[in-house]
Amino acid sequence: MNKTVKIIGVIMVCGLFLYQPAIAGDDKKFGIGAIVSYYNTSSSEMGEVDANFDTVPTIGLACTYHLNKFISLELSSQYVQTDLDVEHDDKSGNLGKVKQIPILLTGRLQHLINNTNVNIYLGIGGGYFINDFDQNQRQDLAEFFGVNVQADINNSIGWLANVGAEMPFKDHYAVYADLKVIFNKAEFDLTYPDLTRDTKDVALNASIFGVGFKYYF
Repeated sequence: MNKTVKIIGVIMVCGLFLYQPAIAGDDKKFGIGAIVSYYNTSSSEMGEVDANFDTVPTIGLACTYHLNKFISLELSSQYVQTDLDVEHDDKSGNLGKVKQIPILLTGRLQHLINNTNVNIYLGIGGGYFINDFDQNQRQDLAEFFGVNVQADINNSIGWLANVGAEMPFKDHYAVYADLKVIFNKAEFDLTYPDLTRDTKDVALNASIFGVGFKYYF
């Protein structure tokens, strides 16, 4: 049910901002850019076990389309790899590495600050997360799940809130700072040494803050 609601929300956001005849103006422009960010996944729970993630630097790409002075769309993505550490009472261990490629679509309302070239924006959107799990470098897990536990993660759908500012310079260039707050949950499939299976829902909520550079055509 939650996944269906998220899919409908993403479709509604896409439909709203891609319906150009109702909102297009004379200030259309398209830009591509790169951004360096810190990706911070919040601590979560995997059943009765606490799940903690490292904050990691990432490099991402973004495409921005301005429909007019007030509305723009951004399609962005990056590669994220972070350790998943598990903890319960006085026991802890490393379960492996979570790898994600979030593909995010954001609709933004923007405003040019008076007497400046700074454009501030607020946005909402959704995304599809291509998830993978690497369990080759795990440590100290025998007390939790057994040495030979197998773990996998499913792809997921989430949504986001966005705030940022962009400042153009010269004719086609701009620098920007961007903050996204991600709301996302994924299913982990666990197979234990006795071949019993279990599925755990793990929240992968995150914040992404970065600074970047864009070129507008």
